[in-house]
Amino acid sequence: MVLQQVLEHYPLKSVMDVKGFFDVKQYNVAGQRLTLNQLEKQKLLEPYKDARVHFAVVCAAKSCPPLLNEAYTPEKIERQLQAQAERTLRSNQFIQIQPKTQKVLVSEIFNWYKADFLQDSNSLLSYINRFRSQPVPATYEMGFYTYNWQLNDTAKK
Repeated sequence: MVLQQVLEHYPLKSVMDVKGFFDVKQYNVAGQRLTLNQLEKQKLLEPYKDARVHFAVVCAAKSCPPLLNEAYTPEKIERQLQAQAERTLRSNQFIQIQPKTQKVLVSEIFNWYKADFLQDSNSLLSYINRFRSQPVPATYEMGFYTYNWQLNDTAKK
């Protein structure tokens, strides 16, 4: 639905240039009229309480997690969510570790949806480290980098 809406308004610089992109435009989803925000929050996050959804449901912006190149299916969903979380949280763009200053900058997604990530972790860093092969040291100071809402458009260099 995100890609459909991007294509309907293309060319555009950012999804934020489209009024109501996430909270006004409605789609028919399993017989219900839902906005993108309603779909994510009411149909995915509330019933399943799995913060990995934030790495699967993406918004076409440069700061978004990478888009999975296959459909999510019931048979594969656990593996797919796990792989997306690992892929995202191991990315140097998404988790920016600065060893010289002993800081780590993370996406504002962790600030916006902090409660989701803390449902089964005692800190954001412990949540992130669950999916990393090389954990971020617990002594590192955490901050948030500014979210880049520019369209993640591979046609533009």
